[in-house]
Amino acid sequence: MWKKKLIGWGADPAMITVHRMGVDVSDFPMPQPRRGAAGPLRLLTTARFVQKKGLIYAINAMCAAPGDSHLSIIGYGPLEKELREAAAACPARVTFLGKIPHREVLAELKRSDVFLLPSVSPTMATWKAFPCR
Repeated sequence: MWKKKLIGWGADPAMITVHRMGVDVSDFPMPQPRRGAAGPLRLLTTARFVQKKGLIYAINAMCAAPGDSHLSIIGYGPLEKELREAAAACPARVTFLGKIPHREVLAELKRSDVFLLPSVSPTMATWKAFPCR
């Protein structure tokens, strides 16, 4: 798809390399439901600690949420100090795991009940990354 578009825009086909980036779904088997299981609802997110990822909203929601739940956060970035300060309001409900190897990310996903993907959509900031013709 993108190769055809680039050629249509005048790019030299010899200069185009397509890298297919797939996910081996066998690494993510469908977990069995934990209905009635003891312990907190386990949420997990992985992200770079930047504003557009919306992690501050996830942390604030965890601190305000009723019931027994826990959020583990995998990642790092420039907002780490701010995010840790926000999580200090409910330290038993939010854990920072930092940057961990892929196999450990898979293990954390298997231990979790919910994968949380917060996001904030700024008005045109992401479009700046697209090439213009």
